Amino acid sequence: MNSEERVVPAQSQEKNSGTAPDTNWLKAHILITREVNHLLLEVREESELFKRICELLAGLEFIRFAWIGLAEKETFGVTPIAHSGFENGYLRSVKVTWDDSQTDSGPTGAAIRTGEPVVVRDICCDPQHTPWREEAVRRGYASGAAVPLVHEGEVVGILNVYSHLPDAFDPEEMAFLAEIAGDIALGIKRLRLERKLDETVVRLRQMLYGTVEALSRMLELRDPYTAGHQMRVARLACAIAREMGVGGRPGGGPPARRVAA
Repeated sequence: MNSEERVVPAQSQEKNSGTAPDTNWLKAHILITREVNHLLLEVREESELFKRICELLAGLEFIRFAWIGLAEKETFGVTPIAHSGFENGYLRSVKVTWDDSQTDSGPTGAAIRTGEPVVVRDICCDPQHTPWREEAVRRGYASGAAVPLVHEGEVVGILNVYSHLPDAFDPEEMAFLAEIAGDIALGIKRLRLERKLDETVVRLRQMLYGTVEALSRMLELRDPYTAGHQMRVARLACAIAREMGVGGRPGGGPPARRVAA
């Protein structure tokens, strides 16, 4: 089954007050956790990973809006990368930082500085949310939570979620969000490691081609006949590659390169 075909059931707005867990709540959270695990294997770009996870979280009935941002070391700002749900220009209307300013006093700044999740149980009354209260209330956000994304011991970003229900983020929800944040951090680690490996492979390939070219030029200088032979072999190899559909054609491999014979 493709990831686009998987369906996340909406969560009921409230959990049962009895001892037995709400079945719909459990199913929704288990399914989202499974979907996130699929994304960690499938996705190849951080922005796509963030967007897909935001979409999954916003699919829960009690979450009105979810966004993920990266913490900028140079400016102490927070750059939103992906979001889903009822945003309605919220991220453009507010400024969030994690330095010693008024805009770092909220849950996002505190979560990034301390590396610990922060919950706002009632946005209308919580003093932490004063700089952003008007814009948040205007969009129907009643409570929220900020969960740091920790990569190799360093907070690199933040997961923010908002609900239209007051006090929506109890310990069970926060444990769930902490697990999702951990998965996001794991995805960041994998994707950045893959990018480094790709860059290393490119550098090694360039070094190899440079070495081959240098050896080829040395041979050309010492033996003009060998130089002509190399050129003929290179042209023949390119012709064979074109006939085989290698390089330059859809589905082909990398372009044929000149090599020493």
